[in-house]
Amino acid sequence: MSEVISISFSPDNTVCYYRTDEQSNKPFKKHTITPDFDLNLVPSEVKNACLEKWTDELVDKYLKRQTSYSKMTPIERKEAGYK
Repeated sequence: MSEVISISFSPDNTVCYYRTDEQSNKPFKKHTITPDFDLNLVPSEVKNACLEKWTDELVDKYLKRQTSYSKMTPIERKEAGYK
């Protein structure tokens, strides 16, 4: 079983980054998850940190943003400030 080394969040708390010690040749493995990810698939300490940060309001805002982004053309995305 891998051990969670660190957990951090993006400035707006919509992305969770965590590292695990895979006990292999590499020193650690990086993981990135967002509010639409199934938290039952991550270690419990990561799940608990995400549940603390990801309020219903934040998750709703994230999902609305993802939906609107997917409907935009590349020009509209650029005009909206996306890279």
